[in-house]
Amino acid sequence: MYEEDQSGAWMIYYALLNTERNLLPQGTVCRDKVKAYFRILNPELRVIHKQLIKPEIKFYVVVGSHKVAEGVVTEVLHLVNKN
Repeated sequence: MYEEDQSGAWMIYYALLNTERNLLPQGTVCRDKVKAYFRILNPELRVIHKQLIKPEIKFYVVVGSHKVAEGVVTEVLHLVNKN
């Protein structure tokens, strides 16, 4: 969920990364800041996310109806690609 648009949550896959940018095991609990990789699951919504996702945009990770983490976009890697 984007901080500026809390009207809905999006289905975006995420994976947490360690300091070497390798994937952490699924279910890892992080108490400090970590980097994460996000992937838009619905290709038809990429156009919307291209307009919303930019460095410094704040967002929340939502599980069910609970905000479980907050973050800030630091870089956009592959959103311009179709894959």
